[in-house]
Amino acid sequence: EKALADTHVTVRRIPTEEYGDTVDLVFVVEEGVPVVIRRVLVRGNDYTKDKVIRREIGLSPGDPMLANLAERSKHRLENLRYFKRVQYSLEKVEEGEAKDGKPEERDLVFEVEEQTTGGFMVGLGAGTESSVFGQVEIHENNFDLFNPWRFRGGGQKGRILVQAGPRVQTYEASVTEPWLFDRQLELTVTGYRRLRWFDDYDVIRSGIEASLSCPVKFWPTWRPFGRAGVSIAAEYVEMDDVEKDWLYEHPHDDEPRRLLREQEDKYGDSWEIPLVIFWRNDTRDEFLFPKKGYLFNIHGDIVGGDNEYWRTGFRYRHYWTAVKKWSHVLQWGLRAETLDSFNGDLPIYDKLFLGGSRSIRGVDFREIAPRVYSRENKHGHYVPWGGKTSWCATMEYSVPIVKMVRVAAFTDLGSVGEDEFDLDTDWFCWSVGLGLRLDLPQFPIRLDFATPVVDPDEDVDERVFSFTIGYDF
Repeated sequence: EKALADTHVTVRRIPTEEYGDTVDLVFVVEEGVPVVIRRVLVRGNDYTKDKVIRREIGLSPGDPMLANLAERSKHRLENLRYFKRVQYSLEKVEEGEAKDGKPEERDLVFEVEEQTTGGFMVGLGAGTESSVFGQVEIHENNFDLFNPWRFRGGGQKGRILVQAGPRVQTYEASVTEPWLFDRQLELTVTGYRRLRWFDDYDVIRSGIEASLSCPVKFWPTWRPFGRAGVSIAAEYVEMDDVEKDWLYEHPHDDEPRRLLREQEDKYGDSWEIPLVIFWRNDTRDEFLFPKKGYLFNIHGDIVGGDNEYWRTGFRYRHYWTAVKKWSHVLQWGLRAETLDSFNGDLPIYDKLFLGGSRSIRGVDFREIAPRVYSRENKHGHYVPWGGKTSWCATMEYSVPIVKMVRVAAFTDLGSVGEDEFDLDTDWFCWSVGLGLRLDLPQFPIRLDFATPVVDPDEDVDERVFSFTIGYDF
């Protein structure tokens, strides 16, 4: 492949004599001259550091000038969303003329125009399970942790999030460095405090997590195929506001016990140290409203501390444009997870549940799981006790009716097993429904009407209508 600059191509349309309604296309190529890059220059970046731009450019001094690599570098810089405009050109330099059969030397210049990369948002959120909550978010997509006066231009991502409502509270701060040590190592450090209020108890998780990942490449193409990584966290888990007065009958016990009180006494204040190995590949064409591609995650966890257990699972989602002309989208997903303790039972807050707007619609939140009943009201008051294996599949077909509004038909099914690798169907549920999708930028809303067609053996609380902000399952 030759590196030629100043190449021009013109197209001539010549009517044919034999057929009056057709033309011949003639491509006239004026061949340029071979060029080698002398320097790579960056202009227009007032805040963004040079190295943040240069690491996205696939050409270096001494390389032959290849237009395809320059275009690819331009697209990579545009995808950062740091700049309003990106363009490149070749500039002639003194004593750069071709001599003695050597190609001409020129400077490759990338010019950028910066734009706002941060934001401050205040608003309200809502969901069937989370109720109404207020939210404040500050983010900077071109963050610089080591520039305390500007906090901008380092190519990092910084985020502070606060959510507060009657069902959930979240306090979270994170920083992501996508090029640790100037290599393609992505480091994310997150500090958090997350509260979730359930009907019979509350769970509060406070901790700090560090995650490190890198692209995975395979022979023979050696092109990136997802990212593999490892994360470690230190998390303090609290159970609060526990319903203590009920005596519950566990199927493996002879006598009823105050099981929730026992859970609080044994696991109510615990440290967990999870070590997670994961791989993730995302080929979706869009983040919020994908029409093709897939997202695949697989993980294996070892958790130490006061609660010692292992966990493994995967999540897969695939999107097809079923009817391209009318933008019909077919999507389906499958997820599964199993876990078990190394030395006894698991606390209720680490077990698995299904049901609700993000798993099996048409039934109440966390309804699909083994449960324990109170002695005083065996067929009334109960607590979902959770299981150690779960799987859930979903399929949805959506059709646009007007701009940013789609209707969808869907089905969800899944089950929760009591033990590890337990695919027992005692807690199997299958639902079908119709929904409305409001594709609002940064604020997608999903409204669903669903009903179960197959219930578990036990009575399950149905929830015909559910809504969420965001489409992710």
